[in-house]
Amino acid sequence: MNLHFAMHFAMQNAKKTATMEAHPPIVLEFAAQRLMKAANVRGLALLLIEKGEVSLVKVYGMADVSEQRPLQPDTVMYGA
Repeated sequence: MNLHFAMHFAMQNAKKTATMEAHPPIVLEFAAQRLMKAANVRGLALLLIEKGEVSLVKVYGMADVSEQRPLQPDTVMYGA
């Protein structure tokens, strides 16, 4: 399962138990950590844009596992 599909699936399921309008950080936090574990992802950065404005920036995990360097909001990453 690719990560994009998995994230979409998790967000759809999360909406059944909590609304994004009421608890966006909680829903995203749960989905991100669950999907990272399921897909063995070491680091993930999420950016939420609402009405053309950045409303949330969250980073999870490591930028470099071998050096135990945590991911930061300004870490340069390759993503698709």
